[in-house]
Amino acid sequence: MLNLYVSKRRDLRNRKGTTVCKFASTKSEIVPVLTDGKLEADYCYHLEFNRDVIKYECQPLGYYYIPDIDDPTLLKKNPHYTPDFQVWYKDTSIRYFEVKQEEFIDPELALLFPIWQSQAIYLKKKLDFALDSEIRAEPYFSNLKTLFKAKKNRVINDAMLRTITALLKEHKKISAFDFINKHNVIASIGDFYCLLANYKIKTDIKNFELSWNMTLELES
Repeated sequence: MLNLYVSKRRDLRNRKGTTVCKFASTKSEIVPVLTDGKLEADYCYHLEFNRDVIKYECQPLGYYYIPDIDDPTLLKKNPHYTPDFQVWYKDTSIRYFEVKQEEFIDPELALLFPIWQSQAIYLKKKLDFALDSEIRAEPYFSNLKTLFKAKKNRVINDAMLRTITALLKEHKKISAFDFINKHNVIASIGDFYCLLANYKIKTDIKNFELSWNMTLELES
Protein backbone atom coordinates (compact mmCIF):
# COMPACT_ATOMS: atom_id res chain seq x y z
CA MET A 1 0.00 0.00 0.00
CA LEU A 2 1.89 3.03 -1.31
CA ASN A 3 -0.35 5.85 -0.08
CA LEU A 4 -0.72 6.18 3.65
CA TYR A 5 -3.51 8.78 3.56
CA VAL A 6 -6.61 9.18 1.42
CA SER A 7 -6.47 12.02 -1.09
CA LYS A 8 -9.42 14.07 0.18
CA ARG A 9 -11.02 14.94 3.48
CA ARG A 10 -14.64 14.20 4.22
CA ASP A 11 -16.76 17.19 3.26
CA LEU A 12 -19.65 17.70 5.66
CA ARG A 13 -21.02 20.80 3.98
CA ASN A 14 -23.33 18.88 1.68
CA ARG A 15 -24.09 15.96 3.95
CA LYS A 16 -27.71 14.83 3.99
CA GLY A 17 -29.52 12.70 6.53
CA THR A 18 -27.22 13.63 9.38
CA THR A 19 -26.87 16.39 11.92
CA VAL A 20 -23.97 18.64 10.96
CA CYS A 21 -23.13 21.11 13.72
CA LYS A 22 -21.09 24.31 13.65
CA PHE A 23 -18.70 25.22 16.45
CA ALA A 24 -17.08 28.67 16.70
CA SER A 25 -13.64 27.41 17.67
CA THR A 26 -10.76 29.59 18.86
CA LYS A 27 -8.21 26.82 18.24
CA SER A 28 -8.99 25.68 14.71
CA GLU A 29 -7.62 27.04 11.45
CA ILE A 30 -11.04 26.45 9.88
CA VAL A 31 -13.89 28.35 11.53
CA PRO A 32 -16.56 27.36 12.15
CA VAL A 33 -15.63 23.77 12.79
CA LEU A 34 -18.14 21.43 11.16
CA THR A 35 -18.82 18.31 13.21
CA ASP A 36 -20.66 15.14 12.32
CA GLY A 37 -23.20 15.26 15.12
CA LYS A 38 -23.81 16.99 18.44
CA LEU A 39 -21.45 14.81 20.47
CA GLU A 40 -18.49 15.86 18.34
CA ALA A 41 -19.47 19.51 18.80
CA ASP A 42 -19.67 18.93 22.55
CA TYR A 43 -16.15 17.50 22.52
CA CYS A 44 -14.88 20.79 21.09
CA TYR A 45 -15.52 22.45 24.46
CA HIS A 46 -13.00 20.09 26.06
CA LEU A 47 -10.38 20.82 23.42
CA GLU A 48 -10.92 24.56 23.78
CA PHE A 49 -10.13 24.46 27.50
CA ASN A 50 -7.38 21.85 27.42
CA ARG A 51 -4.34 24.06 27.94
CA ASP A 52 -2.05 21.44 26.41
CA VAL A 53 -3.90 21.63 23.08
CA ILE A 54 -2.50 24.03 20.48
CA LYS A 55 -5.02 23.39 17.73
CA TYR A 56 -7.39 20.76 16.39
CA GLU A 57 -9.35 19.82 13.31
CA CYS A 58 -12.46 17.76 12.79
CA GLN A 59 -12.67 15.10 10.08
CA PRO A 60 -8.95 15.13 9.14
CA LEU A 61 -7.53 13.17 6.24
CA GLY A 62 -8.33 9.51 6.67
CA TYR A 63 -5.67 6.84 6.44
CA TYR A 64 -5.47 3.41 4.91
CA TYR A 65 -5.06 0.34 7.07
CA ILE A 66 -4.45 -3.35 6.53
CA PRO A 67 -7.50 -5.35 7.59
CA ASP A 68 -7.60 -8.90 8.90
CA ILE A 69 -5.51 -10.85 6.40
CA ASP A 70 -7.68 -13.92 7.07
CA ASP A 71 -10.28 -12.22 4.90
CA PRO A 72 -8.52 -11.70 1.54
CA THR A 73 -11.57 -10.01 0.00
CA LEU A 74 -10.97 -6.99 2.24
CA LEU A 75 -7.47 -6.49 0.89
CA LYS A 76 -8.91 -5.64 -2.51
CA LYS A 77 -11.11 -2.89 -1.11
CA ASN A 78 -8.23 -0.65 0.05
CA PRO A 79 -10.05 0.14 3.33
CA HIS A 80 -9.47 3.43 5.12
CA TYR A 81 -10.51 5.05 8.37
CA THR A 82 -11.24 8.70 9.16
CA PRO A 83 -10.82 9.80 12.80
CA ASP A 84 -13.25 12.34 14.16
CA PHE A 85 -10.50 14.68 15.39
CA GLN A 86 -6.81 15.33 14.95
CA VAL A 87 -5.28 17.27 17.85
CA TRP A 88 -1.89 18.97 18.15
CA TYR A 89 -0.33 19.27 21.63
CA LYS A 90 2.30 21.52 23.17
CA ASP A 91 4.60 18.54 23.70
CA THR A 92 4.66 18.19 19.86
CA SER A 93 2.56 15.00 19.89
CA ILE A 94 -0.40 14.58 17.55
CA ARG A 95 -3.35 12.44 18.51
CA TYR A 96 -6.49 11.15 16.84
CA PHE A 97 -9.83 10.77 18.60
CA GLU A 98 -12.88 8.71 17.77
CA VAL A 99 -15.90 10.34 19.43
CA LYS A 100 -18.46 7.74 20.34
CA GLN A 101 -21.44 6.94 22.48
CA GLU A 102 -20.50 3.87 24.46
CA GLU A 103 -23.72 2.07 23.57
CA PHE A 104 -22.73 2.17 19.91
CA ILE A 105 -19.38 0.40 20.33
CA ASP A 106 -20.41 -2.83 18.67
CA PRO A 107 -18.32 -6.01 18.23
CA GLU A 108 -17.18 -4.98 14.74
CA LEU A 109 -15.88 -1.63 15.96
CA ALA A 110 -14.22 -3.31 18.92
CA LEU A 111 -12.32 -5.56 16.51
CA LEU A 112 -11.37 -2.81 14.06
CA PHE A 113 -10.28 -0.21 16.59
CA PRO A 114 -6.99 -1.89 17.58
CA ILE A 115 -6.14 -2.19 13.88
CA TRP A 116 -6.76 1.53 13.40
CA GLN A 117 -4.67 2.23 16.50
CA SER A 118 -1.77 0.19 15.17
CA GLN A 119 -1.78 2.09 11.89
CA ALA A 120 -1.98 5.40 13.77
CA ILE A 121 1.15 4.43 15.69
CA TYR A 122 2.85 3.69 12.35
CA LEU A 123 1.93 7.27 11.37
CA LYS A 124 3.56 8.43 14.65
CA LYS A 125 0.22 9.34 16.18
CA LYS A 126 -2.01 7.88 18.87
CA LEU A 127 -5.68 7.00 18.50
CA ASP A 128 -8.08 6.96 21.44
CA PHE A 129 -11.80 7.00 22.13
CA ALA A 130 -13.51 10.13 23.48
CA LEU A 131 -16.68 8.73 25.02
CA ASP A 132 -19.97 10.41 25.78
CA SER A 133 -19.71 9.50 29.46
CA GLU A 134 -16.54 11.60 29.68
CA ILE A 135 -17.56 14.38 27.31
CA ARG A 136 -20.88 15.09 29.00
CA ALA A 137 -19.83 14.41 32.59
CA GLU A 138 -21.37 16.96 34.95
CA PRO A 139 -20.80 19.52 36.29
CA TYR A 140 -17.65 19.82 34.16
CA PHE A 141 -19.41 19.85 30.79
CA SER A 142 -21.89 22.58 31.72
CA ASN A 143 -19.06 24.62 33.23
CA LEU A 144 -17.08 24.39 29.99
CA LYS A 145 -20.05 25.65 27.99
CA THR A 146 -20.54 28.54 30.41
CA LEU A 147 -16.86 29.54 30.22
CA PHE A 148 -16.76 29.28 26.44
CA LYS A 149 -19.75 31.61 26.16
CA ALA A 150 -18.06 34.09 28.51
CA LYS A 151 -14.80 33.93 26.57
CA LYS A 152 -16.53 34.62 23.28
CA ASN A 153 -18.94 37.32 24.45
CA ARG A 154 -17.13 39.26 27.19
CA VAL A 155 -13.94 41.28 27.59
CA ILE A 156 -11.80 41.54 30.70
CA ASN A 157 -12.36 44.60 32.89
CA ASP A 158 -8.77 45.54 33.72
CA ALA A 159 -9.63 47.72 36.72
CA MET A 160 -11.76 44.98 38.24
CA LEU A 161 -9.01 42.43 37.56
CA ARG A 162 -6.47 44.55 39.44
CA THR A 163 -8.81 44.80 42.43
CA ILE A 164 -9.55 41.06 42.46
CA THR A 165 -5.86 40.20 42.03
CA ALA A 166 -4.88 42.37 44.99
CA LEU A 167 -7.55 40.83 47.20
CA LEU A 168 -6.58 37.28 46.26
CA LYS A 169 -2.91 38.00 46.93
CA GLU A 170 -3.96 39.07 50.42
CA HIS A 171 -6.61 36.44 51.21
CA LYS A 172 -5.56 33.56 48.89
CA LYS A 173 -9.14 32.26 48.45
CA ILE A 174 -12.41 34.18 48.25
CA SER A 175 -15.84 33.13 47.07
CA ALA A 176 -17.45 35.08 44.24
CA PHE A 177 -20.24 36.05 46.64
CA ASP A 178 -17.79 37.42 49.24
CA PHE A 179 -16.07 39.59 46.65
CA ILE A 180 -19.40 41.41 46.34
CA ASN A 181 -20.73 41.10 49.87
CA LYS A 182 -17.59 41.58 51.98
CA HIS A 183 -15.12 43.37 49.72
CA ASN A 184 -17.53 45.60 47.80
CA VAL A 185 -16.25 44.61 44.37
CA ILE A 186 -18.65 45.71 41.63
CA ALA A 187 -18.91 42.72 39.29
CA SER A 188 -21.45 40.40 37.72
CA ILE A 189 -21.21 36.63 37.75
CA GLY A 190 -20.37 36.89 34.05
CA ASP A 191 -17.33 39.02 34.89
CA PHE A 192 -15.98 36.22 37.07
CA TYR A 193 -16.68 33.68 34.32
CA CYS A 194 -14.73 35.83 31.88
CA LEU A 195 -11.70 35.92 34.18
CA LEU A 196 -11.91 32.16 34.64
CA ALA A 197 -12.21 31.57 30.90
CA ASN A 198 -9.10 33.66 30.26
CA TYR A 199 -7.07 31.95 33.01
CA LYS A 200 -6.75 35.02 35.22
CA ILE A 201 -8.25 33.22 38.20
CA LYS A 202 -9.18 29.61 38.86
CA THR A 203 -11.69 27.39 40.62
CA ASP A 204 -12.50 23.69 40.62
CA ILE A 205 -14.62 23.41 37.48
CA LYS A 206 -14.48 19.62 37.33
CA ASN A 207 -16.18 18.92 40.62
CA PHE A 208 -18.28 21.99 41.45
CA GLU A 209 -20.90 23.90 39.49
CA LEU A 210 -19.99 27.48 38.64
CA SER A 211 -22.02 29.85 40.81
CA TRP A 212 -21.74 32.68 43.30
CA ASN A 213 -20.58 30.07 45.83
CA MET A 214 -17.47 29.08 43.87
CA THR A 215 -14.14 29.60 45.62
CA LEU A 216 -11.68 31.61 43.54
CA GLU A 217 -7.88 31.70 43.57
CA LEU A 218 -5.16 33.29 41.47
CA GLU A 219 -3.70 31.21 38.67
CA SER A 220 -0.33 29.82 39.75
